[in-house]
Formats: sequence, C-alpha cells, structure tokens
Amino acid sequence: MTRRLAMHIARTETNDEKVSEEALMAGILHDIGRLIMLKVPRQCKEVNDFIERTGCGFVEAEYAVMKTSHAELGAYLLGLWGIPDNVVETVAFHHNPSKLRRTC
Repeated sequence: MTRRLAMHIARTETNDEKVSEEALMAGILHDIGRLIMLKVPRQCKEVNDFIERTGCGFVEAEYAVMKTSHAELGAYLLGLWGIPDNVVETVAFHHNPSKLRRTC
C-alpha cells in the first residue's frame, strides 16, 4: 500500500521516472528498521511495555527506550547497503517529514 501511494504521489508531482522509482523503493523499505528491532527482543519488549504504561505512540516509545527509532535504524542499514541517499533520507524521516532536506 505505502509503495503504491508513494509512487502515485511522485508521479503526480513530477514526470521524473527516477524520482518515482526512488519513491517506490522508499515505500517498500520504509519500515525495514522494524526487522532490525526483531533482533533485539529485550528492547522490543521494553518499547511495548512503555507504550502500555504511558499510552504514547510507537516512535515516541522507541526514542524513550532506545534513544533512536526504527526509521533511523533502517536508514542506517540502507546507507550501508549503498541505497540512494534520497531513499535513505526518506526512510530516516518518514515519521517526521518536516526534517527532510529539500533538494529543489
């Protein structure tokens, strides 16, 4: 769903096929950091416990418990893999798009 919406928005905003492809890629990979978190079950439990205690959102709980988020973890991994910067940055800031740098 996210991948289709990202590509649709990109195609609506620009005729640049590269931008559309990167939007599609970012939509597919935006939550890859959640897979990384599965490798640290103790922190996942702490995040879930924090949410239950406070009623806050998932990302807020990640920052409270781990001092980072799944978005940043995923972006770091994608950067190591050599994924294009536009995709890495989109993944990093998908919960806080106002912090995403603009290249226009």
